[in-house]
Amino acid sequence: MTVALKQDITISVDIPQKNGEIKKVFLTELNNVQDVHELAQVSKRVAISDTADLIFRLFAKSQQGDVDLEKVSKRIPCLSKHYLPKLQNFFAQPEINSIIQEYNSTTDKIQKREIRKKALNKINNFISQNIKNKDLQYNFSKFKYKLDIDRDKSSFKEKILHATNRLSVGMLRLNMNDTFTLAAYEIWKENIKKRNEPDRQAYWLLIRDEDYKIIGMTFISSKQLKDKNVEKDIIGHSGQILDPLAQGKGYVSAIKSVMIDFMYDNMDNDVAENSLFATTCDEFNENSQGLQIKSGAHVLKDEHGRVIIEKGKMHWYATKQDIMNSELMTQATERDIKYNVSFVNRNPSYTKFLGNPEHFFTAPQNTKGISYDR
Repeated sequence: MTVALKQDITISVDIPQKNGEIKKVFLTELNNVQDVHELAQVSKRVAISDTADLIFRLFAKSQQGDVDLEKVSKRIPCLSKHYLPKLQNFFAQPEINSIIQEYNSTTDKIQKREIRKKALNKINNFISQNIKNKDLQYNFSKFKYKLDIDRDKSSFKEKILHATNRLSVGMLRLNMNDTFTLAAYEIWKENIKKRNEPDRQAYWLLIRDEDYKIIGMTFISSKQLKDKNVEKDIIGHSGQILDPLAQGKGYVSAIKSVMIDFMYDNMDNDVAENSLFATTCDEFNENSQGLQIKSGAHVLKDEHGRVIIEKGKMHWYATKQDIMNSELMTQATERDIKYNVSFVNRNPSYTKFLGNPEHFFTAPQNTKGISYDR
């Protein structure tokens, strides 16, 4: 079953590598039921990887006395009292303990990353065998919300909707007992609904590699939001997940820069010049925090300069100027990342080099009345 809508798009991205090669990825709509299954599998691998990384970092901090695991376990499902004793035994193994000591003894970020990789495969295996799907640490907000629907804290209305979706998933011959499949299906349904609206405000796109295999998902929105922390207009949400097997090639930064550029070009009616772009991330998700800083965002702090954390989440804000002058966009410009946007049932398609502010239209005769100046 494939659903094609008038606003469907495909964005192909050329990402230059350090060795001179060009890696190509495709950003496509979530249209096909089979895509739901593949996205669910990718998302589960990402969740396991996220959980392994979080657990390793926290145990490393615990060894130095910087984190009290007993206190942290009360709010992080994968570290609950049910799992903590097993995890403590696992990290007491001489090989794992030695890796943590090596990790803590260096301050070099690249070396730390390489040391951490030594342990992650073993931790991944432990998580796959011992921690339930519903207790995994998942950092992509759209999936996290959908996974939470299955928990007791969800509303009666949400539970009824979830039960209905379970039946639909079963009829489509998807695995209705898999939490990630159900979450992917609900995202698919919501995405179809949003794409039918006259003024599209959000794009949730699959990430495909050169062989057109799904390796992740990216999301960006210009929807007006309410935020109790700031008085200015707030827009958007963004994020991406990438299969651990496809990481380390600069895909995340490149795709985020393309999605930001695409948003400001195609959703200007919804993006006020003085609006703040807002997003959140987990207080322990150091990778996401680093990407926020790289994107020009500033973390929310109180009057004493202390970072405000609400329910384990840090809040980040950036103006359009912050974003377009950020390290992320500067590097994208220097790398001269190129992307092509093709619309279904709509012209013009166009190609753009981030190293050049001009667009290069493949159908210039259809550009009447359209301005792409930022």
